[in-house]
Amino acid sequence: MSGSPPSPCQITASACLLVLCGLPAAGKTTIAIALAAAAAGQSVKTEVVCFDDAHPQGTGSSESAIQAFDPTLWKASRQAAICKVQQLLSAPHTASSTDGASGGQLLVIVDDNMQYRSMRHECFKLARAHQAAYVQIYLPVSLEEALQRNACREGPPRVPDQVICRMHEVLEPPEPAKYDWEAASLSWPCGDASRHDLWHTIQRLWGPPVAAPPSVEAQAAQRRQAQAATQANLLHALDLHCRRAISAAIGQAPPCVDKRQLAVRLNQARAEMLARAGVIANLIKPVAAENLWSCLLVVLHDCSCPWRPSGKAPSQRRGHGA
Repeated sequence: MSGSPPSPCQITASACLLVLCGLPAAGKTTIAIALAAAAAGQSVKTEVVCFDDAHPQGTGSSESAIQAFDPTLWKASRQAAICKVQQLLSAPHTASSTDGASGGQLLVIVDDNMQYRSMRHECFKLARAHQAAYVQIYLPVSLEEALQRNACREGPPRVPDQVICRMHEVLEPPEPAKYDWEAASLSWPCGDASRHDLWHTIQRLWGPPVAAPPSVEAQAAQRRQAQAATQANLLHALDLHCRRAISAAIGQAPPCVDKRQLAVRLNQARAEMLARAGVIANLIKPVAAENLWSCLLVVLHDCSCPWRPSGKAPSQRRGHGA
């Protein structure tokens, strides 16, 4: 399980959008029914939106069922289900509270495969737009078990086997460690522990409303900070490469060259190069080490250095790359 429970003083949203995801026959509808009953027992109004109800699928595993699939109708039915979720979340309900009381709360359960992360993110944005909490339950099941359970079904609930196999290939389980918006995620195999425990876990994950996205001004400030950090890193990398190049150049200098004077002039060229780079910092892009060496040679030429090392870049020390 991922996501931490809200603290006693934390605001709890008056509405929660709970999204179920997993392969067909993973037990999503069973869990949805059980959670609705448990929530109703604590005076929490519950609405279950089953996407299959909006678009009944062809039955059986025959080719005819697959061929009868209409992508346009499927998209329209999903949009209708999304609109229903939006209508439920936009209906008036009690304001958020800090005492954890369930009176007047609304739980909207989305019963669908939600195999793509983008599908779940669309629901997340709905929760954010309507100041609701957002929770995900992933029901893991092996392909073999899903096919076995599906074979025991009859009528519309049965899904063509090819559809389940394809969905197994593309399924994107929640990754709360990688995506912040999936933080309140729960992996719950169907039949694992008691459904009563599951409801209490959902209550702990039911936290404050999803935070609004940063304002345009805040996003601009973040971009400026990131650009400044990138500029500093690039200039630092350039400086390190220049220092190594100067060291190699001095080492290659013939005996007739005054190495102290050469070091002074090369370091002056290095400072000039860094100054130029700072002026056009917004145009700087990461370049390979050998290109940095070429840049130094150009600056040395511009500065009329009496002696220039060969155009071959010095060997890079392990771990010192830009």
